[in-house]
Amino acid sequence: MFHALVRPVIAAISGTMPRETAMEARIAQAVPSNHGREELLLVRLTEDGLAEPVAAKSGLVLPLTRADGYVTIPREAEGLVKDARVRVILF
Repeated sequence: MFHALVRPVIAAISGTMPRETAMEARIAQAVPSNHGREELLLVRLTEDGLAEPVAAKSGLVLPLTRADGYVTIPREAEGLVKDARVRVILF
């Protein structure tokens, strides 16, 4: 969440460009989402290149300690299908 919300503001104030560290992965399971709303999904990376969703509820910090990064589910999507290629923004 820091990377999505706070980091761009700090970069704009300081006059620098934010640098994202990201990688490609495949999502380990199908993930439903609400059409019309962009969602950020916490994921944990496995040794075989899969991004596994981390169970999380809004406002909880503990899931962040279990995640390696996050995936953005676009607002026009109705979720992700298993094995879909995703871009993981690393913490």
